[in-house]
Amino acid sequence: MKVLFQTVIILIAWVSCAYAAPFRLPIPDGISIHAYAMSDSYIFAGAPGATVGENANQGAVLVYERTGDNTWEHTTTIHASDGDQSDYFGYSVAYNGSGTLIVGAYGAEYEGYNRGAIYKFNLSGGHWGSGTKYGNENCNRKFGLSLDCFQDTIIVGAPQHYDGGYVGMVTIMDMSNGDILRQHTGTPSTVSGHTGSRLGTDVGIYGRYAVASAPGDRNSGSREGRIWVFDEEIEDLAGNPFGVKQYLENPVSTSEYLYFGRKVALSHVTRDLLVGDCDESSVADYAGVVHHFYLNPISGNWELLETYRGEASPGYAFGAAIAISGDTALIGAPGYWNLPYMGAVYRYKHGSAWSYKDMLVDVTGTANPGFGGGNICISDDYYLIDEIVCKKTDDMSLHFVSPGDVNDSGAVNLIDAVLALQALAGMETAGEVYAAADFNDDGKIGLAEVMYILQAIRTGK
Repeated sequence: MKVLFQTVIILIAWVSCAYAAPFRLPIPDGISIHAYAMSDSYIFAGAPGATVGENANQGAVLVYERTGDNTWEHTTTIHASDGDQSDYFGYSVAYNGSGTLIVGAYGAEYEGYNRGAIYKFNLSGGHWGSGTKYGNENCNRKFGLSLDCFQDTIIVGAPQHYDGGYVGMVTIMDMSNGDILRQHTGTPSTVSGHTGSRLGTDVGIYGRYAVASAPGDRNSGSREGRIWVFDEEIEDLAGNPFGVKQYLENPVSTSEYLYFGRKVALSHVTRDLLVGDCDESSVADYAGVVHHFYLNPISGNWELLETYRGEASPGYAFGAAIAISGDTALIGAPGYWNLPYMGAVYRYKHGSAWSYKDMLVDVTGTANPGFGGGNICISDDYYLIDEIVCKKTDDMSLHFVSPGDVNDSGAVNLIDAVLALQALAGMETAGEVYAAADFNDDGKIGLAEVMYILQAIRTGK
């Protein structure tokens, strides 16, 4: 009976599990979310394509507040006070955890030109205010396409900043007043598929370190793509902080590897950095890969620790979304396909070393195809994967299962196929098949049972 109960819970955990039940954010009809940021109390959902009044693509940010153990309510929607059409406000969002929200609007006007801007909102008296607008007049295209913040410091990416090519630009700013602390510009490049570094494609910051990806950078040998690492303690002659400490090179040397640094995630607790490329094809077409770097306390340099590939199957898109915090790393693989699951998130944990722990799948299947391909966030007590919020517990086995091993028996066989098909059919008795799957009483579980469930799906039973 214990086995039956566990099987049922694993199958329907995303729907009706009474223990740390996942919560699907109520997204209004017609709204598409591009970016998320979160804390244990708030979730911010950026909707850059939202229409405001008659302004198409002006954009908005939906604010959700936690109202229970894992229940969240949409309490307000934030707009730019000077918003206009095609601002794409909400394309990027970041929250410092202490009442300050930063929102990117890469199409917004700044200093007489649609170069892009960011907005700062401070929580006061339960309200987010009208916001303060910041920009960089030295940037000419899509300032705010990527951003991150830590305490009172912001890093802003503009990968399409143009100067003889899409060289990109990164701006590091003082959050309190919008002053520019340091800016870095990429270089023209001959890397296939790029006309420049595209510095700032993704960015991250924590403590004294900040990172920015430049997938168009040409570096040593045939390797393409680099990560720029900035250190607050490295100053130029004028005393400006956040000089370049190090360039992290693409660990893979192959002509099929052109997007190193599409995603970066810097740990909010430890000194670990994930670098993802969901299009990497050296093992299989668009299988994807994630490289894990760490800060060596002895050398003081960032070094490659491990390379993760998931199943390395064609179209797997491993690394499409990534997050790391403390002892947990989450890596999305929206191309994962194991009926009825479509999309998965791999969880890696740190004990004496980093290692694969388990996999999170959305067992509602068709309700969320491509699961793990949008956004992943980690707060102290919660995971946010796309629009699904899951409370972290010491035992996540109710939400994490091994690929294909539906009943967690340690093997993948026809029993798993029957259970998975029952879940797809929406049968309330899913799980009881573990003890009574022999529908035709022939003394074994085989293809007859699989066909029985398929027939039930076909007839709508």
